Amino acid sequence: YDASSFAFEVPENNAGVEYLWRFTQAEMTFIGDGDELVLAVHNSTKDDPALCLASAGKIENQEESGYNIDWCVNLAPYTGLLNVESMFAVAGCDTMVDSDEEDSTTFPLRYLEFLRGVNVTPAVAYAVLESDENGSYIQELDLRVAE
Repeated sequence: YDASSFAFEVPENNAGVEYLWRFTQAEMTFIGDGDELVLAVHNSTKDDPALCLASAGKIENQEESGYNIDWCVNLAPYTGLLNVESMFAVAGCDTMVDSDEEDSTTFPLRYLEFLRGVNVTPAVAYAVLESDENGSYIQELDLRVAE
């Protein structure tokens, strides 16, 4: 896309804008069923490509479905992600733990880099495992914003 061709301010070399611009240039077909939507992408070819906007669940199930679909990654800035869980799925993290009770997601520190540019503030919790007559439990010692 040519950023100067818009009647309003558009950033240059922005992959998110590029993706949406290409999306608007395509022939649009509405498909109401999510399974049919990802199947259309799976069946697309170089000469007849298909793009879609699908839920993260459809993409996360790609191995199970056998569809040749994948995440659209390496966009800079990466603006299309609404939840951290999808970012970890993109990174291949299968060891995160969600806690609705504490409204938190716990994950190995090696995946911290994947959150750069996402609109969240990750923090590192320092804890110890303690035991008493009732069993073992984790005692949080400190919580610091990750750098």
